[in-house]
Amino acid sequence: MYLTCILLMATSGLLLSQVTLYWTDDEDPRTVKKAPADGSGPVTTVYTLPTLISNTFPGGIDYDPVTDKLYFVHNSGRIVQRMNLDGTSVETVCSFISSLGDVAVDAGNTYFVGGTTLYKGGKTASSSFSALVSALPSSGLGVDLDETNGVVYYTYGFQSGSDGIGKVNKDGTSSNKTLVSLGNNAPLSIRVAGNHIYWVEFSTNKVRRANLDGSNLTDLVTSGLNQPRSITIDEASGFIYIGNFGNKSISRAPLAGGAATSLYTTGVGWTVHMTFEGTASSCNDPSLTSLTASSPTVCPGASTNLNITGTLNDASKWYIYTGSCGGTLVDSTASSTYPVSPSPTTTYYVRGEGNCVAPGSCSSVTVTVNPALSASISIDQNVSCNNASDGGATASPSGGSGSYSYNWSNSATSASITGVPAGTYTVTVTDNNGCTTSNTTTITEPSPLSAGSITR
Repeated sequence: MYLTCILLMATSGLLLSQVTLYWTDDEDPRTVKKAPADGSGPVTTVYTLPTLISNTFPGGIDYDPVTDKLYFVHNSGRIVQRMNLDGTSVETVCSFISSLGDVAVDAGNTYFVGGTTLYKGGKTASSSFSALVSALPSSGLGVDLDETNGVVYYTYGFQSGSDGIGKVNKDGTSSNKTLVSLGNNAPLSIRVAGNHIYWVEFSTNKVRRANLDGSNLTDLVTSGLNQPRSITIDEASGFIYIGNFGNKSISRAPLAGGAATSLYTTGVGWTVHMTFEGTASSCNDPSLTSLTASSPTVCPGASTNLNITGTLNDASKWYIYTGSCGGTLVDSTASSTYPVSPSPTTTYYVRGEGNCVAPGSCSSVTVTVNPALSASISIDQNVSCNNASDGGATASPSGGSGSYSYNWSNSATSASITGVPAGTYTVTVTDNNGCTTSNTTTITEPSPLSAGSITR
């Protein structure tokens, strides 16, 4: 028995009660099943796969809104098939020899992994296919599409020592077989959402995320999973769906990360792949009018407020990122202001997300951090005699901007203090930007002289 992965198809403005999950199930008899995405049930069987070769498992499944059909892998016949949403009109798109993994469909083509090869071909019955990428480091498992940039992402390897993630343009150019190296982690399924790739790791019980270029690996979901085998992303509602091999369940976690909670346990076998089908609702997307900073320029270590002008409508919160829109998550808030303390100069990106809406467009603002200012103090002279007042010290600032002003704890306002008694002195230096730094020094004095005894 094998659990392959999950895929999600969602439309901006979908409500979970109007969306249906479809998945391939590897528990005998092998089936395609469906259930409401909100967890209300019931789980029902759409199609029972005939046994053409014994002891083989179903593979990927993808919903194609162009043809309004489900495309799925039937490993018992080593074939890619498609059918109506009610399980009728089943036809074979491609017959193959090797064991097949995931499948993904765009407007004109079908993509799937078979053995150590990623294939691309047509969408209709008896289509021809050709290799897009050959000689993968290990057996291919998951596949998904970045439609915006025309890129195919795929995973390979089940605890092979060379497990990983690769990518290639849809036209076969710019191939990178080792975008992310994952050792023995078993990345059995992958999904693309926004500016990120998401995948499950069977061996580590995690959902992980990275940027599209493979950078910034993040552990997103680390609890509530049991040998995760499949994943799908619902950007509209802000959820990740995971199929768990270990306890025959489907669970759900926030797209921004957090613990997974159980959605379905009854009627679920070994979930192989999953997809969504739904219709638009009256869900209202967020509207972000402007994003400003109360102080667009700050001193090092200082804070300022981000001022968010707009309406969340049916979105749950404003999500704040750095690096890019949808990049590194800073936090989320339902408030119109959010305090930040940048270091160094930082550009912040904000958009509305969550609930039934698709992530809105981003606005950005840059908070500039002034050059750092520091000051050292040198002792020019310690007091020469006890109770004398001939000590001196000089402050030497560096960094900052422009000329400096000084304020000593004895009210002196020049760089140096002279003719002062022993004691502790603090100087505060201010630059042209109004940024300040302070330092403290101690001027010492000798002990009092004492008269010795006189003998006659």
